[in-house]
Amino acid sequence: MNKKLKPSEIISKIFPTTNLTFNPNVESQFVELHVLYVPDDQWNVKLNKVPAEATESFISAGFIRVTLKALRSELGELLGTERSLDKFSFLKCVGRSLALVKSKQEKDLKAKTFAPPPLFPPSSRLIVSHPVRKTIHVRILTSHLKQCLSPPGEELIEEIKLVKEERKQLEWKRQELLRKGKDLLAQNRHRRNQARDSWKKKYFDTKKATAPLEDALRNVRQELETFYNKLLQQLHARDNRSKPQKQGRVSEKNELIIQILTESHAIDNLKRKVEDAKMKLLMEIKLRKQAATELRALKAELAQKKNRQFKNMHMYIILSKKKKKD
Repeated sequence: MNKKLKPSEIISKIFPTTNLTFNPNVESQFVELHVLYVPDDQWNVKLNKVPAEATESFISAGFIRVTLKALRSELGELLGTERSLDKFSFLKCVGRSLALVKSKQEKDLKAKTFAPPPLFPPSSRLIVSHPVRKTIHVRILTSHLKQCLSPPGEELIEEIKLVKEERKQLEWKRQELLRKGKDLLAQNRHRRNQARDSWKKKYFDTKKATAPLEDALRNVRQELETFYNKLLQQLHARDNRSKPQKQGRVSEKNELIIQILTESHAIDNLKRKVEDAKMKLLMEIKLRKQAATELRALKAELAQKKNRQFKNMHMYIILSKKKKKD
């Protein structure tokens, strides 16, 4: 039955099951009550509860079809006075156990109604009582108790569907992230290759343009050396042709000129060597920077590949475990 009765509708009066017949028009007025004996060894006196797994060891006293209003006051009469019911209580499902319902809690608790088993006639739901030396407790089997013992198949199916959808979404997000990562790696590699190619092109173009300039510079240096040697020879020849009275003054002047030319030539050579060293140093710095950049890129790519491989292995292990569980 789908209708739930309010606690205010649960008042005292009870009728025997054999006097009632099933009528679909008044099915919301009735509830099926299953009376069970709880053995003493299953009942926890300190906690006032019994484990839900122990319901299989309960002793059935029968099924009673009564109205909720007639449940409390005449329950003892329905079960029979020969059973000497000193106390009867209701049990509610709390987690994985059946806890005792206190008298003050009965006003607030709501009882769920459900249809009786359709395979048995009403007369077979009442079982003749027999004496049992155990503590007697009465409980109402509700859909909530069934959910505690075994979750419904529909809810499990829905939960499995939700988990599958969530896994599909996570897989899709993972594929999107992998695709974006591959695109970014390709773009970075393309930019790096473009920068390297442009640098190589500039280098070779500059090298081609530098070759004729180096030849011209070499020719100029040779001409300068030739001119310098001729100048020294002329100075020495002038010094030798000078007169004896003017030999001292002319020799000093020629030596000074020769010294100036020698020093200027040495300075030019040093400048040329410094410029060559600067050019080589700049080229080495550029090559070192390029090598460092390529090394960092290769390390990053290797780390990403390792992370991707680790994630794939982790996902494979998880999926294999799920398949084994299924």
